[in-house]
Amino acid sequence: MTIRHRLSRFWPVNLLMVVAITTLMGFGTSGCGLKTQPAFTRIVAPKAVTDLRANPVQGEVILRWTPPGGTGEPGAKEAKESVPVSKYRLYRRQILVADKDCSTCPARFNLSRELYPEPAGPLKLDSGQWSYVDRDVTPGYKYLYLIYAVSPTDESSGPSNAAMAEIR
Repeated sequence: MTIRHRLSRFWPVNLLMVVAITTLMGFGTSGCGLKTQPAFTRIVAPKAVTDLRANPVQGEVILRWTPPGGTGEPGAKEAKESVPVSKYRLYRRQILVADKDCSTCPARFNLSRELYPEPAGPLKLDSGQWSYVDRDVTPGYKYLYLIYAVSPTDESSGPSNAAMAEIR
């Protein structure tokens, strides 16, 4: 009787331990309720620009390119599986015309500008192509340009083709 009396005093604690252990075991074996493994978000960058052109006109360089994956016009239906582009990053290299072309020299491109579509930025859409005018050029230099398309989540495409213009 004495033993029974000592154990009966702790029965609420023992019951609480049994319930806690059972509950934890249930959570550990029940899973999240999904039938498959969780899928991670796939980060996708826009396609690269493939037709960048640079035309020197009266002390300026006019850059033109077609938006990757679609027309680029607001509200236009984009190509299937294309990633929207929110801006472009323009990289530029300045080369003195008097220097001979050096095929073994490393090409150092510097970020020139981040280009946003108008009205907030300098990009203009004309006949399905973006255009930008680079006015920060100096006579006697060649300018080599690359463009990167950037998604709204800041994922960058690969580089465009290189385009060159010489300012005389």
